Amino acid sequence: NKMIEYIITFSLAIFFSYLADKNYHKRILFYLFSSFAIAIPVILAGFRDETIGTDINTYIIHSFEQASNYNNLGDYVSDTNIDKIFAILMYISRNNSDNVAIPLLIISLFNILCTYIAIVKMRIYVSIPFCMTIFLFSFYNLSLNLMRQSMALSACLLSFVFLLRRYYYKFIIMFLLAFLCHSSSIFFLFPLLIWLHVDNKFHKLKSNKYTLLYVLFLPMIFLLYDTLLSGAVNIGIFSEKYLMYSTLEKHGGTNVSSIFVATYVILTIVIYTSFIRNRNKIFLYSFLITYGILIVGLLSNISIWAG
Repeated sequence: NKMIEYIITFSLAIFFSYLADKNYHKRILFYLFSSFAIAIPVILAGFRDETIGTDINTYIIHSFEQASNYNNLGDYVSDTNIDKIFAILMYISRNNSDNVAIPLLIISLFNILCTYIAIVKMRIYVSIPFCMTIFLFSFYNLSLNLMRQSMALSACLLSFVFLLRRYYYKFIIMFLLAFLCHSSSIFFLFPLLIWLHVDNKFHKLKSNKYTLLYVLFLPMIFLLYDTLLSGAVNIGIFSEKYLMYSTLEKHGGTNVSSIFVATYVILTIVIYTSFIRNRNKIFLYSFLITYGILIVGLLSNISIWAG
């Protein structure tokens, strides 16, 4: 039973992350248990059946085999239409092995390692085994399918942690890496800019005005979704394939209803008055991000792939 394999894998990974957390100040034991917590789910992902994850047969195997036709990395990267980091990974893997499990192992290692490092760096706020539990049960299976997006998301998570810790050079490097994994990472600038606003402007009274402008004008971004998407494609931020998510192709778009209008007005009042009463930047940031997610959900009918 395949479900048993996942349950055993998750249980062992969580158990070893618990031991790593308990032995955090004993560096050798911490690294040993952390290695087990990371390696176990990585191995399962790398040697899984090729039918698990639609992306394997959609473009993984194709890109992997296609790389064998090239003697030069630059030619392969320029000819293929997949993202740069992913193309490099496919080329190097194919030219050193004929086993597709190799790139699958590397992809999973990248995802879990970035996530684990981010969790450890935020250990003073959250429990390592608790976060690993959330990751394994909510994100791990998804990462077996949307592999480029998962790599980008993991890199974005780590970049955000670096931003929180004010490691700005590391933040820039990880964000660029995320963009090279999947260009949709550009959307992650949204929560990053919100945090920079909250972190830098929080002590100023003008922050109230900026927050109000945010909750008033955010819906306009999604009302202008098609225009902004076309503009991003025209200036080269996204490739033309992203136009498949436009309203014109019936794969996405926006939808305004009376429910949205009522919810929007209520949320605007609640968020703004809550901020005035509770001047805590973590509280404000959480509210603004939650508000942004709700606006996307209310206004946007973007397909599951774009999401």
